Amino acid sequence: METIVAAALIAVGIVVAALVYARTHRAHSAAAHPQTVATVTLDPGLPERTNGLTRREDALAVRESDLERYGEHSESGRYTLATWLAVYTEHPRTHAAQLLEAVNA
Repeated sequence: METIVAAALIAVGIVVAALVYARTHRAHSAAAHPQTVATVTLDPGLPERTNGLTRREDALAVRESDLERYGEHSESGRYTLATWLAVYTEHPRTHAAQLLEAVNA
């Protein structure tokens, strides 16, 4: 059961990292792929789908701003959601390593 929870937390961490990466590299990606302009003229439904994606990305940006919200930890002080995700993304890996060590001992 603990292995499943650890795997689920790792998966959540990977998804969050992918979303953050995609948001920070979107401008570079558009410049690197100029052929997308030609695709717009070939696929008449693309602008509609693009608008939907843009709305979802804007909603994600609002949620990303929530990563800077914080609380005060009694021992660690200021603790943002981004800090919590970073710590708890690594946390299951630590437990997975401990489990492997115990199994292989």
